[in-house]
Amino acid sequence: MNQEPSKFDLYIELLTQVKHGNCSYSGLSKCTGLPETTLNQAIEPLLQEGLLTKEKIEDAKDDQMSFRLTDRGEQFIDFLG
Repeated sequence: MNQEPSKFDLYIELLTQVKHGNCSYSGLSKCTGLPETTLNQAIEPLLQEGLLTKEKIEDAKDDQMSFRLTDRGEQFIDFLG
C-alpha cells in the first residue's frame, strides 16, 4: 500500500531541498512530484511561520520565484536532524 507523506514530512522535505540549493519553484515541484496546488498549499505555512522567504528571480522573463531558508528555518532543520 502506497501511503502519502504526512504534512510534517513534506515540510521537512521542502525545507531540506531549499537548504541544499533546490530553491526555485519549478525545482521544488520536480523533486517532490507535487501538483502546483498541493505545492502551494505546502509552501504557504512555511512562509507564514517565517521558515522560508520568497523572492522573484532576477532576470527571469516571467514571475519565477525563488525560496530561501531563514535562520528560523535553518534552526528548525538542525533541531530535527
